[in-house]
Amino acid sequence: MALDERRAWFVVDPWHIRPAPRSGPLRGLFSGRKDPNDQSLLACFVEWLTFGGCKELPEVERHGRPPGETSRKLFTASPNIRSPTDVKEVWFAGCHSDVGGGNVPDSQHSLSDITLRWMVRECTMANTKVVWNEPRLRQLQIDISPERLQVSKAIAKNAPVLRQSQTAPSYEKVYAPQLAQFDDKDEAIDAQLSQVHDSLVFKWLWPTFITSLLWWILELLPMRQWTQDADGKWLGSFRINYGRPRRAASYAGNTPLFHISVLAKEQGQIKGQSTYKPRAILEEGVTPTYVD
Repeated sequence: MALDERRAWFVVDPWHIRPAPRSGPLRGLFSGRKDPNDQSLLACFVEWLTFGGCKELPEVERHGRPPGETSRKLFTASPNIRSPTDVKEVWFAGCHSDVGGGNVPDSQHSLSDITLRWMVRECTMANTKVVWNEPRLRQLQIDISPERLQVSKAIAKNAPVLRQSQTAPSYEKVYAPQLAQFDDKDEAIDAQLSQVHDSLVFKWLWPTFITSLLWWILELLPMRQWTQDADGKWLGSFRINYGRPRRAASYAGNTPLFHISVLAKEQGQIKGQSTYKPRAILEEGVTPTYVD
């Protein structure tokens, strides 16, 4: 998730509890939206015309799924009877396309390279059996060797201990020595040299100025914002976003996870660049947990 994105069109959508489906043959066709996952009236009608009379067939059974249980029933089951989902959501420095890629062409330094390396490592540690293109990984400085993965696990294991100090750890003292021998040891430089591209900041260049103006028009229009309480109930309200920053909120009692590259960007001083400070707002008294 992007720490510095603040456009209303890209409201952050963290993991949430899936509400139980509505009963009845039309499944809420003539009722208003109760949560952001509800389909529009037209979409519900088309789905009912297309699939209303179809019977669900059991799919390939997977680990943890009762025999004959379909993925749809498993996904929309009551939160109280469903096994908790193992979700890991991490915040990275940058805006929407800084973190996801696309703001800058492929170059030596890019914030999206950091997120790509993280996703590949997480995918490997999850034992997904993905067969990687090893030469391409080396070209992108993505190290998934057992030694590198062990460092990521060690950083995650020690993160709660470091968080108890209530102060941010030093990247150069704590993390840089652990990464010094690996291909992605220069990831801190990627973070420090890469700029954050905030589309709401006006620049006197064509057509960037017009693009920012159009984004600000959306910021001044009332849009429906959704929040979910601890019981899984959705609360929707209309508001004008006006460029408000995101809230790096805790979920299910867990503190928000920040990638260690955020520390590198905050603490690294590059001549000619302003000091970086994440735009996202933390809850009062909350210190993020730094992971790799």
